[in-house]
Order: sequence, then structure tokens, then C-alpha cells
Amino acid sequence: MNTLSLTDISTFFNFLSSDNKEIFTCTVMNADSSRVIAGHGSVFWNITSILEEFPRLHEAHQATLHVCLNQTGFGGRKLKDIQACRVLCVDLDRLVGTEEIKDIIEKYH
Repeated sequence: MNTLSLTDISTFFNFLSSDNKEIFTCTVMNADSSRVIAGHGSVFWNITSILEEFPRLHEAHQATLHVCLNQTGFGGRKLKDIQACRVLCVDLDRLVGTEEIKDIIEKYH
């Protein structure tokens, strides 16, 4: 059984938003992420709900939690549902200096 760290989960969501009442669009899937846990295809939870609900689902189903990093209109995780960007993820394949990173952030912010 995989160990579930509520501290790590809290840290992740606090990185995405410092507002504990902010709602996140999530999907709860089985252990290998091949199917949705019934009734949990799109759930809209704040950090308190995540810390209360997900451990129960994880224990019962070895569930995994998939989170939309963007803010949505609570219809799902598709492009039409995205309302704002929370974070910018960048995959860099080379060493990049601080100034270049600042330029990248400015370009997409």
C-alpha cells in the first residue's frame, strides 16, 4: 500500500493557492490511473475537503488524485472550462540563467 502524506498534499495545494477556501477541480482515479473512481470524475474540493475525503478514497481504492492546475468554471477540466492560470510549468532541457527565466515568466504571465 502506498503511503499517503497529508503534509505533502497540504504543501502542494498551499503552493497552488494560499486561500484555503479556493476550490480545485480534481479527478479521483484507481491506483494505476486507468479508470475513474465512480462518482469522482470531476470533484470540486477546497483543501479541507481534499484532506478529509481523499484519504478515505485512497484507503478504499488505492486512489490517485489528479488536479487541474488551472482555475476552472467547475464544469470539468477541458479547455472550455479553464478560466485562469495558477502556475506555469516549464520543461527545460538545458541550464537557464535567472534573467532568461524572468523573461519566460514575463512572456506568459
